[in-house]
This record gives sequence, structure tokens and C-alpha cells, in this order.
Amino acid sequence: QIMVQDQLRLLGKRIVDKHPRCKVEAFVIESTSVSDAIMDLASSWDVDLVVVGSQGAGCSGKAEVGSNATKIMDSLECSVIAIKPSSRDQAHFSWYAGLQ
Repeated sequence: QIMVQDQLRLLGKRIVDKHPRCKVEAFVIESTSVSDAIMDLASSWDVDLVVVGSQGAGCSGKAEVGSNATKIMDSLECSVIAIKPSSRDQAHFSWYAGLQ
């Protein structure tokens, strides 16, 4: 877990170095449900955007977006980007147009 946290901090620093006006918070959360942990955190922080990885294999291996990413995209009241692990695959977007 410490190695993953270090990698996330480094990635966050690289993003901020290129885009100094961005606020980047990246950390590891331990939970029995990935989607529930992300949704709880995003809701409690009132975030504008969530970016998640997406395996999308499931049982059939045919799904475009994984079940966790789909649950997050369908449940959160913010925009979500789900990125597949291969650069050849597309990213999937879910834009939330809530009233301000």
C-alpha cells in the first residue's frame, strides 16, 4: 500500500507541476467495496469530477465498462471518467448537469 500511495503522490505532483491551478488529492482507501468507497468519499467531499480505472471484463469479457465504474457513473451526482487499462481502448464519460 505504501508503494501505491507514493506512486499516486508522484502522479499528483506531476499533474500539479503541469497545471498549477489544479488541486489534486490522491490516496489509497481500503474497503470491501471499491465502488461504495469511491462514492462515499466523492459525496462527502462534494467533488466535481471522479476519474476511475475500468477493467470491463466481468464474466463474459465483453463489457465495455466494468461493473464498479458503471455503478459509480450511474450513482454519483458529478462527472465521471472511466479509463480502460489499454491505450487502444476508449475512455467513457458520464457528465452530470445538476443545478447549481
